[in-house]
Amino acid sequence: MKKCAVIQGQLSLWDLPKEDKEECKVVQADLSSIIEKYKHISDRIVKTSYGALLIELKDKTLYYSSSGVNEFELSKNVGLTPADEIIFANEEKEVTTIQLDKVKELKAAQYIKRKGDRNIIIPGEPTKVITPLGWIIEYNQKTMYKKNELKTILEKQSFKVGDMVEFEHNGIHIGEIYNIYNNGNTASVIWDNKHTAVCIQRLKIQS
Repeated sequence: MKKCAVIQGQLSLWDLPKEDKEECKVVQADLSSIIEKYKHISDRIVKTSYGALLIELKDKTLYYSSSGVNEFELSKNVGLTPADEIIFANEEKEVTTIQLDKVKELKAAQYIKRKGDRNIIIPGEPTKVITPLGWIIEYNQKTMYKKNELKTILEKQSFKVGDMVEFEHNGIHIGEIYNIYNNGNTASVIWDNKHTAVCIQRLKIQS
């Protein structure tokens, strides 16, 4: 059997002191000052499911990491997931006829339309997201939404020119149907001396 030669003053691995590894901690910054800075000049502010901020301006979206660093820029209308929280939205993003047709195909009893989100969300397991192009994407996520953004699908109502209707457009409004077009899917509604195009399925007869 060969013997290991031991040199005076030589250290073995067992003689080395054990170093305690420091735990790697993810530090999240207080993003409230960033939100306050952009709140009045942005179209929407979104907190992603992993803690970053998306600040949407007129022509671009600023990406702030969870540590509060403006890392890069994205295009406008960045797609969102159900777990992303819309903190602030200055404008409504209208849905498309294709999306409403997909809601019918899925025979959904309810859907979520968040202000500032172009997607329609069908709650359930899994959660289904209908994009503006009609693509259906499934997520295993809890949806972040406000109570008034959950819509219940009622039986189809019949509308005609002259009907007084209730609809949502940056708030709840009452107006009169001036014209119906787009194969009966869209109505032009007059309210407060304004003309607004509204999807028929988002109208409710004013009783």
